[in-house]
Amino acid sequence: MTLAARALRLAAILVALLLAGGVVGVPGATAASFSVRLEAGPQTGVTFDTAWHVLTRKSVTLSTPVTVLASSRRTEPPGGTWIRLTSGSLAGRWVHESTVAYIPGITGTSVYSPVRTAALGVGRWELYRFDTAGIMLEARGRTVTTSTSVHVDRSSVVRGRSFVRVEGGTWAGWWIPGSVTSPKKITCSAGTPPTGTTQVVVRSVAAATGEVALTFDMGGRLTPALSIIHHLELERVCATIFPTGDAAQTVTGGAVLAEIKAHPELFEVGNHTVHHCNLRDGGTGTACPTTRPSAAFVRAELQDADAIIAPLAGRHTIPYWRPPYGAVDAALRTVAASAGYPYTVMWSTDTIDWRTVANGGPTAADSAAKVIAGRKAGAVVLMHLGGYTTRDALPAMIAGLRATGYTPTTVSALLR
Repeated sequence: MTLAARALRLAAILVALLLAGGVVGVPGATAASFSVRLEAGPQTGVTFDTAWHVLTRKSVTLSTPVTVLASSRRTEPPGGTWIRLTSGSLAGRWVHESTVAYIPGITGTSVYSPVRTAALGVGRWELYRFDTAGIMLEARGRTVTTSTSVHVDRSSVVRGRSFVRVEGGTWAGWWIPGSVTSPKKITCSAGTPPTGTTQVVVRSVAAATGEVALTFDMGGRLTPALSIIHHLELERVCATIFPTGDAAQTVTGGAVLAEIKAHPELFEVGNHTVHHCNLRDGGTGTACPTTRPSAAFVRAELQDADAIIAPLAGRHTIPYWRPPYGAVDAALRTVAASAGYPYTVMWSTDTIDWRTVANGGPTAADSAAKVIAGRKAGAVVLMHLGGYTTRDALPAMIAGLRATGYTPTTVSALLR
């Protein structure tokens, strides 16, 4: 082969590499192609030199999640595992693998032979089962009262999260978050509701240092409700749910309350009435009085809702209630207290997620940013299980709160 022919061949190879997504001079780049999900919110891509020192950074904010292509996944010193993107606004850059930037499915598997031992300390744990695509099939809480150990036969990354798989015994095939040397237990607390009868309005709890209560109303639209609950389970996030009696009797609402019943380590419930009437002013539904309801009507709305919800959720809604539309005054609080609900739970951050984006509601990135920016000790965040962009906001929201030292938790945890 002549020198000219060799030069042409080399040039063709270089062009082919560039077209396939390869990059000359960047460590670990290959021509492989696979999908990566980038969640809504801030994303940062970097470039490295050949020694894996950061050369440049570029940050973007995604209003909604996107799926892009990548060519390489490498574990290197600056921060752990990195994924090189070949499409989208961060093409040609590496993103840090995490719960907001990950390869869908099960990746990075290491099989242990012989099996290894992971120590589980005293506390509450959450274990999971996944299908072959990394979709969570089931989550189950486990309370460890005496330090114990389990055998694990492999570690994997499932949608950006590290897990180890239990090898034998009752929990064989279940996955524990974390690594062999550092398994992760639940760090929040569902807590125990207070028993006092004194009227209290809860908007925030300043004494609850480093904690933020995530609360979700459940009434009306329920499309993403079960997906939101499953994501909270996967992230081991404690939350307070305020269902209406009407919503609890739907198929989706019943499924949500079944998950709440199965996970007392994560969830608690409050009361959002049966029909979601405006109990201060009247109106907003065919089952609602057009003028201010009587005290008897208010008590029935609360007590009947609890009678519906408690068997489905496995616990009563007392002592928490949230007035529909936030419409409340001192007289209404007194009536609610007489029905067993002295704690009127309001909020310090309202995501307004019940509005569509077209109607002035938030994008997923907006909601996540608002909650993170509004964080303070004992903040109470209002969201909805039917929120239009709430499910897509949760990954960045949870990651952002945790990164700034805040634990998402329940109202009871704030008040303890």
